[in-house]
Amino acid sequence: MIPKWWVGMVLLISLLAFPTMVGAEEESSAESTSDSSLLIDTHTGTILEATNIDEVHGIAQLSKWMTLYIVLQQLEEGQLTKEQMYEVSDYVAAVSEEASFFDIPFEAGTQLSVKQLYDALTIMQSTAASVAFAEIIDGSEAAFVKRMNEVAKELQLEKTLFTNASGEKGELLIRMGSDIENAESESVGTARSLGELMYYTYQLHPLLGDDMSRVELQWNDMTYENRNSMLEGKLHEISYIDSAMIGESNLAGFSLVASGKRGKQRLIAVLLDSKTDGVRSELARYDIVKQLMDDVFLQYTDLEVVQEGAQIKNYETYPVLRGTKKKVDIIASESIRTLLPSDSEREAHVEVTYSLKEPLEAPVKAGTVVGYAYITYDDKQEYNYIVDKSHYVTLVTAEDVTMTSSFRLFFQGIGVFFKDWWAVTTQFLK
Repeated sequence: MIPKWWVGMVLLISLLAFPTMVGAEEESSAESTSDSSLLIDTHTGTILEATNIDEVHGIAQLSKWMTLYIVLQQLEEGQLTKEQMYEVSDYVAAVSEEASFFDIPFEAGTQLSVKQLYDALTIMQSTAASVAFAEIIDGSEAAFVKRMNEVAKELQLEKTLFTNASGEKGELLIRMGSDIENAESESVGTARSLGELMYYTYQLHPLLGDDMSRVELQWNDMTYENRNSMLEGKLHEISYIDSAMIGESNLAGFSLVASGKRGKQRLIAVLLDSKTDGVRSELARYDIVKQLMDDVFLQYTDLEVVQEGAQIKNYETYPVLRGTKKKVDIIASESIRTLLPSDSEREAHVEVTYSLKEPLEAPVKAGTVVGYAYITYDDKQEYNYIVDKSHYVTLVTAEDVTMTSSFRLFFQGIGVFFKDWWAVTTQFLK
């Protein structure tokens, strides 16, 4: 039997070793801060708040956002389909049964669809679903981790390293059956890299917020509530938050990524290692994300400078050669929006750059890209963007333009000539 004094000593050492991981209630007057914080406007990629965004931190379960990005990318490219089936492995089943993961049950040998796994990942932030996707996409978690880091490199997510598909402790995952190599290391990244990843994710799937804000998940005969505690009616309700993931570990502290929408405004927030009065705090991250987004939603106006499908003054048409029309209408492929401080007289303007140096040649298909439109500001103030450039939209042709009848007849004549010539030649060769 283990002596009581030994148990007490172990508990004391644990508290001394990790004194800052206590998520107790704080007084409302206390100051909440994050070691790194970032706030982005998704329409333009403009950085609205940035504190130590290039500092490297543990990111723990926030790693699942990369898994989610890869899943969405695979669905977009047709490499995955929602109807595709997966047989639950012993490893994934073991992961789902780990009490500390607060997961939903996956029974080994049963069949689950990609849609079910996607729902589990987006609604429940399921660790088991993350690992299941690793096995579906690359056959093993180790191979999938390699992909995660390759994608991070492609997206230029600097100072970022993923060690497993979920961000959980590697040692624990290996005991359950994972083939990842390093039990000691933990995923790391920066607020900037996570912000970039979320920005790219929302460009890939603008309706992600709808998927992640579904109230509950039906799983077999059970109903599970969404794990996002900031949704309406939840413990840390923030009315406009619709997507979020949380990360917690001794290395990462209490961290969070979230997105909120009010009207057509959408903001992305990243908070790493949140604290109250300098002490790590679970609740601080919710206070901070609300304060950051409240300030922008109250102090900024969402401005639609150009509507989707609209023409831009002085750039309404583009020349066409040998077409039934000498010019074709060009339109914005999507709306051009920006955020402006409500108390400012700053004005936004649209600039256009053509990607073509010559007129189009008929025939022309609707949707042909001829240039780009982006926003500039009259005060010439420098802005920082999460992707190092101002957001732009493509300018495309609004309709088809066919060849003129004379050119059609000319090319038809050439076709008939070569057809007859070939017939005579083959006859002669016989």
